[in-house]
Amino acid sequence: MPERGVVDCGLYVSGVRDPLPRTFVEALAHARSRPHAFVWVDLQDPGADEILDLAQAFDLHELAVEDVMHGERRPGVEIYEAMVLCSMQIARYVPHGELTEFSDVVETGTVWLFVAQHYVITLRRGGGRVMTLPGVQHRLEGEPAVLTAGPWAVAYALFDWAVESYIDCATEVGRDVEALEESVFDGVGRRSSTQRIYRFKREVVELRRAVVPLQRPVESIVAGHVSMVPPDARNEFRILSDHLSRVVDQVISFDDLVGSMLQAHLAQIDVDQNSDMRKIAAWAAIAAVWGLVAGLYQMSEDIPALHGKNGVVTLTATLVVSLAVSGFLYRSFRRQGWL
Repeated sequence: MPERGVVDCGLYVSGVRDPLPRTFVEALAHARSRPHAFVWVDLQDPGADEILDLAQAFDLHELAVEDVMHGERRPGVEIYEAMVLCSMQIARYVPHGELTEFSDVVETGTVWLFVAQHYVITLRRGGGRVMTLPGVQHRLEGEPAVLTAGPWAVAYALFDWAVESYIDCATEVGRDVEALEESVFDGVGRRSSTQRIYRFKREVVELRRAVVPLQRPVESIVAGHVSMVPPDARNEFRILSDHLSRVVDQVISFDDLVGSMLQAHLAQIDVDQNSDMRKIAAWAAIAAVWGLVAGLYQMSEDIPALHGKNGVVTLTATLVVSLAVSGFLYRSFRRQGWL
């Protein structure tokens, strides 16, 4: 598979792929001259010149082409005269060992679909391995009855592919959420734990940004706002909408849970810091007693009672009083939970 440009251009007649290789123009001309025929063109990270050549060959609307050439956009459906532009994001879970502050958990990529009566064009950007499409293509080519429905059968398969990627990714992310919840309050490496939770929070947000916005375009198709979608395909989208709603709720709950986890962890750090400050203050108060005694004996030359026969008695009494005061302070701080 080439890294850039056209990956495949296929002509499908009555659900069966024509084995002869053809250019864009030839394939489109054959599709328009035959009943139940359409062209499927797939591109991976194309350059501007390739997009413009494709736009000229298929007479794509200039606003739609401009949207694609300007890069990423939110998932949605735009209607341009005899063509519909759909956009979505695909998600993939990135396997990793222990979850750290450097772990990549979610990988996403963007897919655009140009759908019309005689063609469907898929354009993919980013996402690395998440964006491989042959599995969807091979499955569809093994079901000619499905492809007979035309370009919207391909469009539905791609929407379904996106939702399946969300479900698979959310399942694995859910396991990470459970593992993080169990380990986050272990009391070891508080700073590292905070960074780890924040990094994971960003990964969950990336998944949420891919999943949640797709609801609106799917609902618009189900509601019949896109008149080009055949009734049978619309029914399939209705089932897909239910699956998408469930995974949306799941991902939102992950985001809320990890956010609460981060806030609780930061609060626990504040509590621990306050506890440390109380311990420091308590020991400082006890040490102040002995500091007072030391200061007293530093000025012993000016205090006659500390010299002569009474010096030993005075020193002994001072030590006893200091120990008693220290013991009293220690017990008081222990009762108050400072030590």
